[in-house]
Amino acid sequence: HLAGDDIAIARIQIPWWGYATLGLAYAGMGFTSGVARPETGRRGWRRAAVTVATTAIIAAGIAPPAGAMFGGLQRDTRCLYDLPALRAMMETLESVSDKGDVVFTDDWDVFPVYFYLNHRNHYVVGLDPKFSHEKDPELWERYVRISRGQVPEKRTVKVREGGRAVEKRIDIRLGDIRDQFHAEFVIVDSDHRALAEKLDAAPAFAERIFPETVRRSEQPPYRLYRILFQD
Repeated sequence: HLAGDDIAIARIQIPWWGYATLGLAYAGMGFTSGVARPETGRRGWRRAAVTVATTAIIAAGIAPPAGAMFGGLQRDTRCLYDLPALRAMMETLESVSDKGDVVFTDDWDVFPVYFYLNHRNHYVVGLDPKFSHEKDPELWERYVRISRGQVPEKRTVKVREGGRAVEKRIDIRLGDIRDQFHAEFVIVDSDHRALAEKLDAAPAFAERIFPETVRRSEQPPYRLYRILFQD
């Protein structure tokens, strides 16, 4: 359930003392197994010392890759969305848009959570890039450059015309959001600052409606723009 403000971020946190406790537990098991044998005296203690040393060596070899594995797992399971801010932004979008209005998003993998919170609007992309590129290489190239803020720019793309592959030179502009994608709104997250800067620098083309004010030192998690349909 993504709409609640009290949702804990899904992550696996294993502090340093967790690994230390696990290592001591293994060492204790080794020591116990070494002394709990019929041998007594020096032989029993020698066996225990060898067992503990062996356990420590194995643990030292396993700890780094295990730490890397858990660290990667923690990053993969971390929630990447500021859910309260995202919900507030979507509420603003719903209040100012009509059902079916097209929204230009800055990435393709944000579609599931955006659609979950607001399915009144249509989003320009929601499939894996391979499918979008296969359907329309030229439009996909425009999407990539615009979402990265790399406009204006000229690019050469391979398209199929008359059943054969040809190279086509295209001019990519910020205005393609309106003219090529027919989008009425744009959502930009904090990872696509270059696009936000392009939109902020074009007040005759796009009007930021969320958040209403942004200090220069701030980087809001989401920005919502309304496209102005004028030259």
